[in-house]
Amino acid sequence: MGSIQRPLIFYCGVFLTTLCTLVHQVITTRIFSVITWYHLAFLAISLAMLGMTAAGLSVYLRGRGDPSRGDDTRRMLISHACLLAVSLPVSHVLLLWISRLGEFELQATHVAMLAAAVIITAAPFYFSGVVVALALTRTPLPVGRVYGVDLLGAALGCLTAIGLLEWVDPSTACAMTGALAALAAVAFSLGTDGRLRAAPLVLVALLSVFSLANGAMYPNLVWVSRMNGTDVPPGLLFDHWNSHSRVIGTARRPQEPFFWGQGRSDSARRLPVVYSIGIQIDGAAFTAATRFEGDRRSLDWVRHDVTSLPYQLRGRGRVAVIGVGGGRDFLTALGFRASHVTGIEVNGTLVDLLNDRLQSYTGLVGRDDVTLIHDDGRSWMTRTDERFDLVQMSLIDTFAATSAGAMTLTENGLYTLEAWSMFLDRLRPAGLFSVSRYYHPGRVSETARALSLAVGTLLQRGAEDPASHIVLVASANVSTLLVGVDPLEPEDLERVLSSIEQEGFRSIAVPGQLPRDPILRRILAARSSADLEAATLHPIFQFAPSTDDQPFFFNMLKFAAWRELSAEQPNAGVVGGNLKATQTLIVLLVIVVCLIVVSIVGPLLIRGRGHGLPTRTFAAAASYFGLIGLGFMLIEVGLMQKFSILLGHPIHSVAVTLMSIILASGLGSLVSDRIATDATSAFRWLNLLAVVLVVFAAVASQAAIDMSISALLPYRVATVIAFTFPVAFVLGFFFPIGMRLLGEINPEAQSWMWGLNGALGVMGTLASVVIAMTLGIRACLLVGGACYLLLAIPLHVLGTGGRAGGT
Repeated sequence: MGSIQRPLIFYCGVFLTTLCTLVHQVITTRIFSVITWYHLAFLAISLAMLGMTAAGLSVYLRGRGDPSRGDDTRRMLISHACLLAVSLPVSHVLLLWISRLGEFELQATHVAMLAAAVIITAAPFYFSGVVVALALTRTPLPVGRVYGVDLLGAALGCLTAIGLLEWVDPSTACAMTGALAALAAVAFSLGTDGRLRAAPLVLVALLSVFSLANGAMYPNLVWVSRMNGTDVPPGLLFDHWNSHSRVIGTARRPQEPFFWGQGRSDSARRLPVVYSIGIQIDGAAFTAATRFEGDRRSLDWVRHDVTSLPYQLRGRGRVAVIGVGGGRDFLTALGFRASHVTGIEVNGTLVDLLNDRLQSYTGLVGRDDVTLIHDDGRSWMTRTDERFDLVQMSLIDTFAATSAGAMTLTENGLYTLEAWSMFLDRLRPAGLFSVSRYYHPGRVSETARALSLAVGTLLQRGAEDPASHIVLVASANVSTLLVGVDPLEPEDLERVLSSIEQEGFRSIAVPGQLPRDPILRRILAARSSADLEAATLHPIFQFAPSTDDQPFFFNMLKFAAWRELSAEQPNAGVVGGNLKATQTLIVLLVIVVCLIVVSIVGPLLIRGRGHGLPTRTFAAAASYFGLIGLGFMLIEVGLMQKFSILLGHPIHSVAVTLMSIILASGLGSLVSDRIATDATSAFRWLNLLAVVLVVFAAVASQAAIDMSISALLPYRVATVIAFTFPVAFVLGFFFPIGMRLLGEINPEAQSWMWGLNGALGVMGTLASVVIAMTLGIRACLLVGGACYLLLAIPLHVLGTGGRAGGT
């Protein structure tokens, strides 16, 4: 390609391209969370790498072409930027059109549908990858500057996505992102030869007008009408999106109050008629905003719900509610004459609704005895000086998490030993911690794992007889678990038994009475950590307490045992969801491997193996770049999973951690040019430093979380960046160093290694989920560190020009 007429404008095109790419990656994570039960959330990262690797490889293998045709690169830059602009909204619409994506079953049609979704999702990343590869390798501009602009755009794209999702719905955000990509095509047109072409301008205009129209209309022109396989219910009152949820409200006709677990007494059947608004979060979690005019006497009906059981014991004290939703637990606290109730809600949309649009309807915010706080529940509870008589957490998650299992991204940080121990620390003497979860008599359910979590927490705190601290009561398909910071007093037991009798609840476990269910019985009888470990052993299901290192509370099906789940096992609730998630993950692995073969390995094989590299040198190079691809993604995804606990929501972890890693590793790549290719001693020290930093991250990340989780969000973000930036900076050295070393041996082999690195990176994204599920996030990081440790051998071979590998 000839000279660039306007370099600054050209750089703007590169910046906008990579910014749009990362915005789309984060938005795709959000969309997958809504339409597929959270199954495919991490897949966006994997498919982004697949598409961009295939694109870069195609540019590399195509070669520079005929020098006499200097306008080829220019045309490809502009055309692929336009294709990116079109594909961003089109791929979004096609994903919404595949409306049954959230109903995956192990059937040929569903597998084909999932494969189509994978290809549709990867397409925009392919077009973006072509643009970036051309800008880096087919223009006369300094590679370092182009790469720096590339990184800056990608890093800011992560944060831009969060801002967009807080401002507009994802469909509008995709159209706006497409308009920015078309603007990049305009910049390439002006930057290369100074001419302004019509096609990019038309795209900018069309996509801008569409995004404005779509955002202004209600409902939108392009509307997410199905969520997790179900249609949006009729009677829509509002539809709000933010960076980590979709909240819709629908009018409900005057009817009896909504209950999670309604009692079976006669009084529980004689209920008043109430007015309420049904609120759905991501289409699966339900809460109700009930009309309340301030008279506590009108709330007598709340006592008929099993979630109200803790108020029978500590209802008149100071109460903290984690996860306010539509205010249902607020009403229970007020109905039992709580002296003050503090609610902590992480979802800003729900907080805004209760403070504004629904304020007069619910009558909750503005009372002297009610405080509503917008914050992550665990973070706020960690830093508060207040102490409570009751801390309540009723069904706090989305049911999408319950059904996602293997690849869940949700409020897992609330269901770990570390979190529950802290919640007990926030109780006054004789205080209670209450957790309500789904329960299915005679089936595997979350109640068993919640009970093991309670027993494990009490054992860690030195309780000699955990059963004396615990009450477990159920009604319908919901159980309520009460955990006392101290052993329950006889009068507490009397009140519990009286409430069970009066309301028709079902007693599962009270002090002095072990459950009939053999699994629950063994768990509650544990008197030591060894007893609890033995009690929770199971060949198929995971009952052990979840921890910050393995915060997958909702994943109860062991990955290796999914085929052993008998056909007789009820395919409902948490077990059915876990099975669906695991099947999806396995099918995705097969689909992705097939795409890797078709788009990466196949073209490389057609081109020829290594172009004359000696076998051992080729093996060393393949090992080097394969280990980098696998190890880097294991570390990247592991850090995202780890710090989702600290940042309060996984989407924030994806954006912040990605931003830090992209920027740091890119800077490391740029600085790596200062290391000479014959500096073998420097390679050894760099390799050792990388391993030390990764091991430090694996070992010390939990301490960093514990020390900073009580801080405000900006400080927690700063902690994540301070922790991840040095690791990613050093890891960023290895790919360019390897490419330079290989270039001195045989430049023609670089295309092989580019493709192999990307292929193993794609696999590493999915492998990280499996390792974290089965062995823990720390193990995921350590396996990534082991990959870099093994680099020492092939690095030595490449550093000696292949001579150490033989000929």
